[in-house]
Amino acid sequence: MRILIALNGILEDKNALKEYIIPEGYDYIIAADGGANHLRALGITPDEIIGDLDSINEEIIDEYKKNKVVFKKFKAEKNETDSELCLLRAAELNANEVDFVFALGGRLDHELSNIAMLYHARKLGIKPRIISLNEDIYLVKDEILRINDEIGKTVSVIPVYSDIDSVNLRGFKYPLHNYFMEFGKARGVSNIVKESVAEVDIDGGAVLVIVNRNII
Repeated sequence: MRILIALNGILEDKNALKEYIIPEGYDYIIAADGGANHLRALGITPDEIIGDLDSINEEIIDEYKKNKVVFKKFKAEKNETDSELCLLRAAELNANEVDFVFALGGRLDHELSNIAMLYHARKLGIKPRIISLNEDIYLVKDEILRINDEIGKTVSVIPVYSDIDSVNLRGFKYPLHNYFMEFGKARGVSNIVKESVAEVDIDGGAVLVIVNRNII
């Protein structure tokens, strides 16, 4: 099952962003509180809205209730963020892929927490991705990520949490072979895809792979 989770970060150019969201064909759509405002701006109706509901506009609540959208309200004081509650709900629905939108921008602590949540998703057995207008963000842990049909795109590979025992980059302008990548160093930033199929092959750790759309 493929699930879209809409968070409450920055809504970018909605007409441009529609190109990357609507054609994806999700099985289920969840909004984290104010993420429902962004979906409404895109003309997308979620299946479910989760959170303390302190950020969603009242008129949107009324509209979505009329459209039989499921609401799950939680107390404002809770251990989990609204974003995490949505991820846990996706796990309950047996999602194997989750895309997050509106996960970036706004408060830095929320943005960093949303990026870190990719690691949580992997621990739940879910393949996660953050989609924004300018980039796709993946978390790759002890596996191969294949990047298809993105020749000329800028790709950065950034270690998270620890050093990486072995990084192999194939199909890039700057390839790597069994490279020991140190956490905190910028060795993997701003590479260029050179072949129709490029591979990021990671062993002994986890990295963020950021595929820039090269729009700006």
